[in-house]
Amino acid sequence: MFSVKEAEGLSPFELGLFLEKSAKQAVKNSVPLNAGRGNPNWTAAAPREAFFLLGLFAVTEMERVRQGELSGMPARMEMLSRFELFLKGQTETPGKNLLERIWEKGEQFLGADKHDWLFELVDAITGDNYPNPDRVLKYTDQAVKAYLRKEIFSRTKRRV
Repeated sequence: MFSVKEAEGLSPFELGLFLEKSAKQAVKNSVPLNAGRGNPNWTAAAPREAFFLLGLFAVTEMERVRQGELSGMPARMEMLSRFELFLKGQTETPGKNLLERIWEKGEQFLGADKHDWLFELVDAITGDNYPNPDRVLKYTDQAVKAYLRKEIFSRTKRRV
């Protein structure tokens, strides 16, 4: 182990290697998480499962507006009832519970109309519509602001 005095003389790369080596020694019987240099050895599965499940629903909605080999933009009409049926049919599907909570929180925390929130989620995941002027979508903007308020401004003392 290095002392603080010895560590002060290390370059950032040497310090990083030292910390990596120390972490491996500290957890000899397990694999440490590596989030460095843009190539982590882990991923957060639950958000991805919810994301892809929403994407699957969005594709089924696009297929309803099929034009030959191309699918159209999702139709808003009766999408809410189809989404509720879609979720009910996903009894064992990973990501279902998180997607359901995200959808419900839009109404609870953002005051979003269920139809508007669902349409924005589906519109956003299909990536087929660019707002003009360039901006974040309405409810996405509200969700990001609420998150930042909670994480940055709601704590009186933060440890660094």
